[in-house]
Amino acid sequence: MSRLELDDVRVHFGGVKAVDGVSFAVESGQLVGMVGPNGSGKSTTVNAVTRTADLTSGRITFDGEDVSTVRPHVLRRKGLVRTFQGIRLIPELSVRDNVRLAAEQDGSRRRWRVGRGEKLPSDAACDAALERLDLLDVRDEAPSALPYGTQRRVEIARALATGPRLLLLDEPVAGMNRAEREEIAAVLTDLNSDGLSMLVIEHDLRLLLALSDHLVVLNFGRLLAQGEPAATAALPEVRQAYLGSAA
Repeated sequence: MSRLELDDVRVHFGGVKAVDGVSFAVESGQLVGMVGPNGSGKSTTVNAVTRTADLTSGRITFDGEDVSTVRPHVLRRKGLVRTFQGIRLIPELSVRDNVRLAAEQDGSRRRWRVGRGEKLPSDAACDAALERLDLLDVRDEAPSALPYGTQRRVEIARALATGPRLLLLDEPVAGMNRAEREEIAAVLTDLNSDGLSMLVIEHDLRLLLALSDHLVVLNFGRLLAQGEPAATAALPEVRQAYLGSAA
């Protein structure tokens, strides 16, 4: 059974077909990369998956359950958790309090340890996430005092503390230098090696080629191609859409 499956998903805004018949799946333990040029429908697809955009038609299932009309906060409780392209930390709180708040955000005091099926109190889940993301040394710092790459790790720790079954990351290395990108890539590889399913949306095709088990390419709201990452990226239609050249 797929962790996440989109079946002929369509999201139309009046006459604009932002997403038009997209189908793909994220299997349990798989890291799927999604790429496409600006305006390809990536953001709207993500919003449809996380239920911040309503489907015009089609079906989305999570762990075999139809979640096409589930409210976003209910979906988070079920274990589908996202990060955003922009940093969304609370500057008045310490790193630890930012992460602990995420662990308690739905009112539950317990969370699943990633990949182990072990329930933890929210404080323990917070500390486990901080340790996993190598943030214990800065747990009492204000996020604004930290480098951008470290702030991004705090964002991922917040998501991890909620006990996700699938983590959706929207451009996790946007605006980063090479060293920061490599740091985040190592974090994602480590989490995925523990069995955490991921859907990563990125403009950085090289990153997705290095990380992904499966690559999904969108263009003009439609599924252009999908499959093994290197072979999919080498397709003439993908090169034409993404690189502007089929050569």
